Amino acid sequence: MTRVTFDTLEYVRRLQEAGVERQTAEAHADLLRDMLWAAVAKTEDLERLETGLRKDFERLETGLRKDFERLETELKSDFERLEAELKADMERLEARLKSDLDHKLQELELRMTVKLGGMLAVMAGLIVTAQKLL
Repeated sequence: MTRVTFDTLEYVRRLQEAGVERQTAEAHADLLRDMLWAAVAKTEDLERLETGLRKDFERLETGLRKDFERLETELKSDFERLEAELKADMERLEARLKSDLDHKLQELELRMTVKLGGMLAVMAGLIVTAQKLL
């Protein structure tokens, strides 16, 4: 800590050199010393300031912790909501894809049945033709 000093003797000497009487110069020096001393922060002042700052920091820390806890809760809620929405979207997409796939399979089965029927008809025609030739 920096120490503030005030040389009252030097102050009195300079005032006397300027023509001020010794008794008046000493009174001025005492008054100035007292005023300077009153303006200088004392250990008690610094300790009070430190205590106040510690309390302020504790309140700030408590407030920040509460804010972070609230934010964490909000984020968890948001993530849970988004997860549920995503899951619902995926289930809808899966159902639509399954429906589309079932539809395509039915179309394919129908086309294969028609082709198979056509092939059977051709084979029946070939068998009938072969029997007539024999």
